[in-house]
Amino acid sequence: MHSKYNSSLQIISEYKKHLWGLVDNNWTKDIDCFLEFIIENLYDESLTVADARKACYIKSKSFTSKFSLFVGTTPKKFILEHRVKAGKILLKETDLTISQIAILIGFSSHSAFSKAFTK
Repeated sequence: MHSKYNSSLQIISEYKKHLWGLVDNNWTKDIDCFLEFIIENLYDESLTVADARKACYIKSKSFTSKFSLFVGTTPKKFILEHRVKAGKILLKETDLTISQIAILIGFSSHSAFSKAFTK
């Protein structure tokens, strides 16, 4: 089991590296900071948009609109989308259970992952 777990961690680490390629250096500093925080903490179940805003000293109420303009989706949808994509990769490339995958990628339960996956 330990070997399966380590290879799974490698897979989600590689996916996180892929996300770094999405960051555009021409974006504003607040967008860059926000994305960096999100990517670094993507698989942390306790990650919230509010935490990312606080970490980057973002006070603007219009930040979600600005983020959507630059990135093409809301911050919350960005987090869910990329957790689910990482989960899909793990489902294809490992024999971990759905519950194990859900926990690895930051969902609180099998049902939370399933709900996000079906959306």
